Amino acid sequence: MNVSDIMSKAVIINDNLSLKEVADIMADKGVDTIIVIKENKIAGIITDGDIIKNISKKDVHAFNIMNQNIITINEKESIDNAALMMSEN
Repeated sequence: MNVSDIMSKAVIINDNLSLKEVADIMADKGVDTIIVIKENKIAGIITDGDIIKNISKKDVHAFNIMNQNIITINEKESIDNAALMMSEN
């Protein structure tokens, strides 16, 4: 089984959105993770946990709360390789 067999569509936003805008998009799309792009490249990822941790910061933007440690894998890789990568990181 390959990664593509279990992948879901990603929700992607620009890095200049506010925390409230990000939270609203996540709620509207029913997702707990959102990918942040800057200049057409993946810049980071925001989870619902990041939203909760930063909820008191009214003027914060996606760029300021996203995790920039992004590890990717090709969709044709096996899920065993994906699991190994996840366990190592």
